[in-house]
Amino acid sequence: MFTFCLTILAVTNFGQQMSLEEQEQTGVSTLSPIQRNALENWIEKHCRLYCTEQKESATQTLSLFTNLEGGRRLELSDGHIYEVSPEDLLISASWITPFFMKLEPSGDPNYPLQIVNTQTGRIVRVKKIS
Repeated sequence: MFTFCLTILAVTNFGQQMSLEEQEQTGVSTLSPIQRNALENWIEKHCRLYCTEQKESATQTLSLFTNLEGGRRLELSDGHIYEVSPEDLLISASWITPFFMKLEPSGDPNYPLQIVNTQTGRIVRVKKIS
């Protein structure tokens, strides 16, 4: 994950790091210079925050790696995949990865674990499927 942060920080100069085709595919080419600069600053600020949180949190080793099937399934950084309770899909569908999370007991027999987004405090109930 730390490598991910360094990679994104290196990409914040879009004109030098992205091909014209990549800029067109991502929509960066349509941004005004002011918008492009604002986006570069946002990425740098938030990625540094993410990296700082990672360094400061020795106990938090798990993160949400991939949001699958519109939030129905979530893959964690340890490679395990969890199915989300249908009642919590509105929450998990909006999660943008990666972010640090905690895995805790939920007290729900059908979805015995819960994933807690440590940045926002939002919780979804899950069960391990692989």
